[in-house]
Amino acid sequence: MAALLKPSEAAELLGLSRPTITRYMQARDFADRISGGEDVEVPAGLAPYLAYNFPRPLIFGPRNFRIPADELAAWVESRRRSFP
Repeated sequence: MAALLKPSEAAELLGLSRPTITRYMQARDFADRISGGEDVEVPAGLAPYLAYNFPRPLIFGPRNFRIPADELAAWVESRRRSFP
């Protein structure tokens, strides 16, 4: 099984703030709901994050999320290929 990172660990690894990681995860949730056909209103603050396709976190409880390290690494690599 791949390593699972806390959002704060992912933030440190990526050099981002914890609130930015939270916005990425929230945007991913909205993107999944939209692609599933749900009609949702995306908050203006999250709209810029929708296109990033951040890895889907695993949810173990209401405030217990983990991000698979291998998916995060693949996401970083895909971002590098997008912006040479």
